[in-house]
Amino acid sequence: DIIDEAIRKGKKVRFKYCEYNINGELQCKTTDDGSDKIYTASPYHMVAANSRYYLICQFENHDNLANIRVDRIKDIEVIDEKIKVLAQDMLDTMYANDGIGLAACQVGMLKSMVVYDSKYIEDTDSKGRKITPIKEPHILINPKITYKSKAMVEVEEGCLSFPNEFENVLRHEKIKV
Repeated sequence: DIIDEAIRKGKKVRFKYCEYNINGELQCKTTDDGSDKIYTASPYHMVAANSRYYLICQFENHDNLANIRVDRIKDIEVIDEKIKVLAQDMLDTMYANDGIGLAACQVGMLKSMVVYDSKYIEDTDSKGRKITPIKEPHILINPKITYKSKAMVEVEEGCLSFPNEFENVLRHEKIKV
């Protein structure tokens, strides 16, 4: 089982955590924008109590230990160094080629993973001097689109796989991942 492996190897895990709604349906906790919240934690031990299993863990950026019900965990995955290295390599490739996004399949990896930084756009000031953009990278592993607006917009896009090629494409104006 994934949790046992992470505990044995001292690896962190990423997962969604769910609660039951008033209809008795399991629903993932969400962020302010309505997308599923992703938790990162260091798992330490599993215990059984009251016919349920609980994970004793420490959430990233928290000092205290927590116990959470294992049956409410969804889409769990072990975070290992290979994924971190791949993500950094993808970001480095994206920035080196003036991109704002890159999928793992574009660098020959058959993983459901994408990196992007929509704020990293080079620009010039009123005097024509280059402004160094601020990096704000994002990494999505196993992303799922949970909402698409009905409104569509036409935007010019390029692709790092086809340098200097640009096309107008229709995209949903808003999505939630």
